[in-house]
Amino acid sequence: MKKLALLVTAALLLAGVTEAAPIRVKIMAGYLYPQDKDFRDIYGRGITYGFELSTPVSRNFEMWIEGGYFSKAGRLTYTKEKTTLRIIPIGGGLRYLFSTGRWKFQAGLGLDYFFFRESNVLGTVLAGKLGLAGTIGSYFTLMERVMIDMWVRYSYCQMKPEDLKFNVGGIGAGVGLAYQF
Repeated sequence: MKKLALLVTAALLLAGVTEAAPIRVKIMAGYLYPQDKDFRDIYGRGITYGFELSTPVSRNFEMWIEGGYFSKAGRLTYTKEKTTLRIIPIGGGLRYLFSTGRWKFQAGLGLDYFFFRESNVLGTVLAGKLGLAGTIGSYFTLMERVMIDMWVRYSYCQMKPEDLKFNVGGIGAGVGLAYQF
C-alpha cells in the first residue's frame, strides 16, 4: 500500500507541473490474454474495462494515470467448484508521442498496482502487488477534441497469494474513446 501511495503522490506532483496543460480523459475496453497457463486454465481470457487521464509533460512526452477492471468466473482445478476473480490494476507512467497529421503514435512504460480478489468454497484471498506495464498504440483524431485510441499492452505482476505462484498480467489489446479538455 505504501508503494501505491508513493505512486499517487508522484502523479499529483507531476500534475502540478503541468497545471496549464490540456487533460485527456479516456474510457476504454479491451481483451486480456493472461500470460500464465494455470491462470488461463481456471479463468480463461476476457474483457477488461478502464479509464485513463493523461496530460503532456513536454513536447513529445505525456504522463498518464489509469484504472482498470477484470472479472471472471471459473472452476477450481481439482474439485471443479465455482470460483470468482476480480483484478483491479491502478497505475500510470510516461509515454512518448509523435504525430503525423490526424494520427498520434505512442509507446510508454509504467507501473501498476494490482488488487487481486479470489472467492470460492475454500475462502477469499485478497492480495496486492506492484507490477510493470508497457503499451504501444495510436490516437486518431475524429474531431478537434475527440479521439479514438487503439492500443496493445503487456503487463507483468508475479503474485503468490496462497500456494500457487502466477502472473496476473498478460497481453491485452483494445480501443478507447478520448476527449481532450
